[in-house]
Amino acid sequence: MLRNTTPNHSLKPHIDSCKRARFFYAFDHKDDAGRVPARRLFEDFGLKKSTAYNLLNERQEFGRIYYTGDKRFLPIDGFWDGVQFTDEAHMALDDFPEEWILRVIGERYKPENLVEHTKKSANVVHFAAWINYYTKAEELTFYNDEYDDVELVKLPPKLRARPKTETPEDY
Repeated sequence: MLRNTTPNHSLKPHIDSCKRARFFYAFDHKDDAGRVPARRLFEDFGLKKSTAYNLLNERQEFGRIYYTGDKRFLPIDGFWDGVQFTDEAHMALDDFPEEWILRVIGERYKPENLVEHTKKSANVVHFAAWINYYTKAEELTFYNDEYDDVELVKLPPKLRARPKTETPEDY
């Protein structure tokens, strides 16, 4: 049985099609040299962040459906055997919640109920895998953001800047 491939957008916020088209045109034609932040683009069109992301997700959903219908009956030899799908995930090890302490109402400021917050580290573990028509990754690929074995190169000191008021003869 075939699934209904039309997304249900009845719960998403309503935006008129003219404003939607102008937003997508501006989003697609952002100046890459200027790097306009998406947040400023949302503000220019009077959209909240969640509404704009819903629009972009809706557009990506239609793109995935179009890709599926367009590429579905292409041959394995010559097309699908050259396609490789990858997936990656990121996890900060200190994102796990701390243990909770059950307190009696009105006793939260007693010394035995006070708990120090742990410092957050910037270390994040990344892992990835891939799959294609013939094979898949044997193991996950792991890497992190730590730079323990990298030594920073110390730059030589800069030359003294000559004052603008000093003439070459005085120098």
